[in-house]
Amino acid sequence: MRVTANHKYAADIATVYAAFCKPDFYQKKFSAVGARDIQVLEKKKKGDSFFIRTQRDVPSEVPGMLKKFLGEWNTIVQSESWEPDDDGYFNEIEVESEGVPISIEGTMSLQPSTDGCVNKLAFEIECSIPFVGGKLEDFIAKDLKKTLSAEYKFIKSYVGT
Repeated sequence: MRVTANHKYAADIATVYAAFCKPDFYQKKFSAVGARDIQVLEKKKKGDSFFIRTQRDVPSEVPGMLKKFLGEWNTIVQSESWEPDDDGYFNEIEVESEGVPISIEGTMSLQPSTDGCVNKLAFEIECSIPFVGGKLEDFIAKDLKKTLSAEYKFIKSYVGT
């Protein structure tokens, strides 16, 4: 299942990218969208490249049939690898959820625009469990859309747009 979004910012690309390269930004962003026990596990910055791996517990309102796979709180480990790309930046994202049989991989493409910049997000969600896998993917996709929307609101405030 695919989830996409375009987040437009009135701030220039340098301002937005600088935010994405600050470990405390991730702690504040994840906290703003309801996560707890947020940790930066690893971070590396070399030139214009940036890597960060974070861990957090996220809440979920799980429907009955999916409670076997998801709890009220689930631990997420997320890795992001930012690299310069043409006149912007490209990010490969991997999201792992401990004990949840699902795979989430994504990309972000942060590019300048005439009135600031735009971040184009795309995520692929896959579950290999027969029968309920599609329902689990659907639930995760809806939850991801809600989270992306809340993160967008936070980021706009954080970068002052």
